[in-house]
Amino acid sequence: MNSGWIQLASRLARGLLHKSMELLAPAPAECLVCSKPKRAGRNRDGLLPYGYPELPLLAASLCSSCLKAIPWMRRIVCPVCGRGVHCDDCSRRSERAFMINRSAVAYNPAMREWLALYKYRGQERLAPMLGEMLLPACWLLMRQMGGKGWDFVTYVPISEERAMERGFNQAEEIAGHIAGKLGLKVVRTLKRTRHAGKMSFKTRRERISEAKTLFKMDEQSSRYIRQMAMERGREIRILLVDDIYTTGSTAEACAYAIQEGSGGAAAIYVATWARS
Repeated sequence: MNSGWIQLASRLARGLLHKSMELLAPAPAECLVCSKPKRAGRNRDGLLPYGYPELPLLAASLCSSCLKAIPWMRRIVCPVCGRGVHCDDCSRRSERAFMINRSAVAYNPAMREWLALYKYRGQERLAPMLGEMLLPACWLLMRQMGGKGWDFVTYVPISEERAMERGFNQAEEIAGHIAGKLGLKVVRTLKRTRHAGKMSFKTRRERISEAKTLFKMDEQSSRYIRQMAMERGREIRILLVDDIYTTGSTAEACAYAIQEGSGGAAAIYVATWARS
């Protein structure tokens, strides 16, 4: 049997197993975000994005009011970052290390609150739901890639200081849920060279300057990608996951580090939970 078909069958099997485990899990009686009781049989038609109906975990986790509050990224104007309006950041950048970014939702006050519940207020049970919310953006990416998928999923790393403070890396957790849905594995490709403080407190200029040398690929990951590219006779398609896309400086810096470390053997596509 052709090795490509074996790999495809293996991915589909892993994806089906992941989905069946979610379907067998009991649905919460209360909305995971607002904690109000969910009314059984409440009509949720039209509340999910892009015409994709299969987001069972999301539909089972939220009440209709919270589902209606999700600002899905339905309109794309910038072909690079997926923003719904003209993007000056992408216009200024003549070259980039990643292919394109697509985000699931607009980063409005409601989504800022949801992410804060997860990242800072101990609501780690939201992670699977947030991960499933990113699926439509991944499906859109694959459609714009001509139906091609990725060889593996990676994520934006956090510093050791942030990991000790928070106890987890939100991008890594979301990447894990996405990989499970797509039947792919997660590969840690990057590490942070230093602790840079919170990017949300920095200006656009500071973000871009800070991110340039913030990430580095380790030698093992470099060999892994180069070897895979040699075996498959093509560049390796990588899905890079993060929680928020603001100026694109973090995505660009990560993609540049991967490109540099792999000798240009990779094509990096970016999926972010929210676009600010």
